[in-house]
Amino acid sequence: MPAPSADPNLLEAHQRSLTRYEALVDSSFDDFKLLAAIAAVPAWEPLTSWLGSDGNRTWTLFLGFSGILVVILVLGLRDLLKWGQARVYLAHARALEQQMAAGQPQSHTPALATALERHYLGDHIRLFNYFGGAIGAVLLVVPVAVLLDKNAGPLAGWYAGLAVVAAAIFLLACRHVTKPVTPFEIARA
Repeated sequence: MPAPSADPNLLEAHQRSLTRYEALVDSSFDDFKLLAAIAAVPAWEPLTSWLGSDGNRTWTLFLGFSGILVVILVLGLRDLLKWGQARVYLAHARALEQQMAAGQPQSHTPALATALERHYLGDHIRLFNYFGGAIGAVLLVVPVAVLLDKNAGPLAGWYAGLAVVAAAIFLLACRHVTKPVTPFEIARA
């Protein structure tokens, strides 16, 4: 609980930043529902049958797997955009906490943003890496194994190349999102 003498404008700005952060986090969990709905489209039997109407089922499999990969990449990048903005709101709230803490007893200043940022940079990033690694492995191994089982080595190679490019794009975006938030970004929040 903040001290009664804390600046009400700082408290209001702090609350606004944390509310925006919370809204972005909540909407990120809704992306799993969106992912399931959209990822089903490339795997939908009538669509894949029409795309592979020449009777070549391996081409249909390749298109379906590639479509799912692209949809997951787009949703993953969208989610990273949200997390990048959430980090800016957290950094802004942390800066406000530091301003409120100046001259206040430690027990009377909010420290939620500081704790959330510590969690984000520690446990959350580690769990995100495990989750992303597992999803990436499934997105690479399963389609390549299925295509190889269907004697479609060249398509398996093309898909593996596409998956590596998608992973590189995603990892570059992750690197950008986890860089330190600048004072300019905090001032704009």
